Amino acid sequence: MFDTAFGLPLHPLIVHLVVVLLPLASITVLLAAVWPRFRRWAGPLPLGLAVVGTAAVPVATQAGEALANTGLGQKPTVAPHAALGELMIWWALALLLAAGLVFWLHLKTRTVDSNRKPGQALVAGIAVFAAVAAVGTVVHVYRVGDSGASSVWGGTSFSSTG
Repeated sequence: MFDTAFGLPLHPLIVHLVVVLLPLASITVLLAAVWPRFRRWAGPLPLGLAVVGTAAVPVATQAGEALANTGLGQKPTVAPHAALGELMIWWALALLLAAGLVFWLHLKTRTVDSNRKPGQALVAGIAVFAAVAAVGTVVHVYRVGDSGASSVWGGTSFSSTG
């Protein structure tokens, strides 16, 4: 089911969705967590990006397993990439939770009633959690992507020595 799309391996296609959306979601979640004006402007955008990015992770993982079963899984560099890829969902879920908390904060702080607004300690706590989730997600996306690129390209150099 998760092996090809239009005759092409699905993993390298869907993984680009993860590589673009999760860092973009991380940036918007972090900005919305620490910058109230951006939070008001962005509204549900960080949450939407996190939802789609998180949903793409299991698809990329399944597609990667299908690709590995075609014979590529015999390379010794595939196992570390697969192990890192399996952990990606946890960072994506942490980011999704942070995005949900930031959106809740957006809903609570747009009202004029000061009795219903969250306290500064709660806002700071959400900002810290969002920062950890965002930075952790971006770092892990990089680690997974780097190990995958190394697995495919190895020591290949694209520079010409003319």
